Amino acid sequence: LEPEIPFGPGKSKVAVIMVILAVVVALVVPVVIDMSNRKIQTVNEAEKLLGLPSVGWVIERKDLATSMFAEDQVRRIAASLLRDRKNFDTRVFAFSGVKSGAGCSQMLIEIAQALSQLGFPALIIEANTYHPDPRFASRTSGVRDYLESGAAIEEMICPATAAIPAHIGIGGSSQALHMNRIDRVRSLLEEAQQLYPVILIDLPPLLLSADTELLLDHVGQILLVVEANGTGRGELSRAARILKKSSANAVGFLVNRIEALSGGGYIQQLLVEFITQRKYEEFQSMPVWKLKAQMMMP
Repeated sequence: LEPEIPFGPGKSKVAVIMVILAVVVALVVPVVIDMSNRKIQTVNEAEKLLGLPSVGWVIERKDLATSMFAEDQVRRIAASLLRDRKNFDTRVFAFSGVKSGAGCSQMLIEIAQALSQLGFPALIIEANTYHPDPRFASRTSGVRDYLESGAAIEEMICPATAAIPAHIGIGGSSQALHMNRIDRVRSLLEEAQQLYPVILIDLPPLLLSADTELLLDHVGQILLVVEANGTGRGELSRAARILKKSSANAVGFLVNRIEALSGGGYIQQLLVEFITQRKYEEFQSMPVWKLKAQMMMP
């Protein structure tokens, strides 16, 4: 029998309930995703875990605007190294990613190019036996040859080109993941400093190679490269414990590949003001898609 009086929620009530549920889901899901993401996303997160101020950071390059801003940030990092050189006579800076794929080698190339533009030619020494960058490969003798057989440093240096700064490759014929005669690294660095005002060392990933811990005892300053959205909080905490036990003269870090627009915050504001040369408040009401489109224009 059909009921004489309708019962249950009406269509309008069901519609209202569905709208409320959609709003709740839209608010809750992003929060849950952020809470479940254990990767480092911002400079502040890395600073809290390491207990150190960052030397600098570089945003992810996705278009002309972010590439220009990233180039400016690299120059800031280069300027920071020059300040340490002036104030503390630090001439050797070693770079190591927390894990493989942090963009450490590319960052060294860009920093070395920025230093050369500022009047301080830099020499890159490839010491990453774990995964040597093919751009630093050469037919001449390299680091392994110097450490194991005493090769002449002048014969090891590959001159700078438009694409790659002056560098010394890993050398040797061995494919071993470790380096022998690390006790001679200090002598290599002393000779290198007689030829170049700044030395940049490409070390293996800190968490993946024991050689990095051994080499830290022979370098001036270690800079840890933290990949945003690629380095876990636990991994960074473990890296911090390793660095505290090392004998490096100074420890610093920088964050690479930070998402600019999707992460929002002050980095997004700096990017907008850098590109537009106007105050961020003038663009606050502009839709994100329109802002991105305008920033990609020359």
